Amino acid sequence: MLLLVLGCMDYTVNPDTPDATEPDPEMPATLSPRIQADPGLLDFGSVSTGTLQNGVVTLSNIGDETLWLSDLRLEGDDVFDLAGFHSDTLEPGESGDVVLTYAPNERALSGTSLFVESDDPETPVLEVPLLGTGIAPELWVDPLSHDFGELGLGSLITQDIQIVNLGDADLVFEDVVYEASSSELSADLSQLPTSLAPAEAVRVTVEYSPTDAQPDEGALILTTNDPETPMVSATQTGIGAGCSTGTDGAPECTYTLYNSEDRSSGMCVDDIVHVYLDSDLIFESPDDKAGCESPVTFTASPGQLLTFEGYDYWGNCRGIEEIWLHNEELDVMTKLSSGRLDGCNGYASGMTMFFWAREAIPAI
Repeated sequence: MLLLVLGCMDYTVNPDTPDATEPDPEMPATLSPRIQADPGLLDFGSVSTGTLQNGVVTLSNIGDETLWLSDLRLEGDDVFDLAGFHSDTLEPGESGDVVLTYAPNERALSGTSLFVESDDPETPVLEVPLLGTGIAPELWVDPLSHDFGELGLGSLITQDIQIVNLGDADLVFEDVVYEASSSELSADLSQLPTSLAPAEAVRVTVEYSPTDAQPDEGALILTTNDPETPMVSATQTGIGAGCSTGTDGAPECTYTLYNSEDRSSGMCVDDIVHVYLDSDLIFESPDDKAGCESPVTFTASPGQLLTFEGYDYWGNCRGIEEIWLHNEELDVMTKLSSGRLDGCNGYASGMTMFFWAREAIPAI
């Protein structure tokens, strides 16, 4: 009979024994390419709209096998572009630059991604985000239109036009002019700067001093590098109210004679044959006959004498009592007499009386 005797024994693991899960340093490592991008995110920063900014992403092979690049493409906003990469392989330790461009067309934050496909077993598709911010000036003008209204001749009034850059890039004045229908409207542009920084403002003062009763128009025209509104026009209008100034310094007004205060009887004077301003004949009825033939409009100064000659078939100067004088500039009607005109004289010929009368043009 065979008797087996079993006993216990301790087993100690040698710490220096190689771990089966660790690579054997004696065995050769597996070779492979490795792709790396620098920078990992390309930010073009702030770029003015209408301009182009270049950027570079450097691709490197940090592996130990040749890296084959099969595709480079952009996906995202079309304001980015791939300018080129001139190799489809990178040897171990070799690098190459991918040139990219950013050309913003509006004030906005834009983004896209550069995708690089290669035979890197760990990163077969490498993504590099691209960012950029489009900046631009923005012209703001206030007021865009202004009516000075009616202004007394020889008076002076001003209006400030505020110009502000509301954008985030410098506003450059490429051309600034003031155009007006007459010299009565003017603007001093000598202090206007060549550019405005973001949030900067400036004022242009327009002056209006009418010398006649004609309407006037002016415009401040600004041409800048604002991509949205490169040209802005701020307009001004006004009209002189009152009489112009003559060569002797006295006011000269335009007058029209009427037969009634409401001007319903027409722009002429019944029963008048001749009208004189001082010694100048300013109206003569056709064929030297009294009647409402044509308007009687003339220019004169206060104090000048009007003399009327005509026929009154009733012999009492009744017709001349209905002469009204309208100041066109001031829109004022004046009856030349509350009754008969002083000096209403004449002589009778049957039932017809030839008369004359004289009265000074009233003061303004």
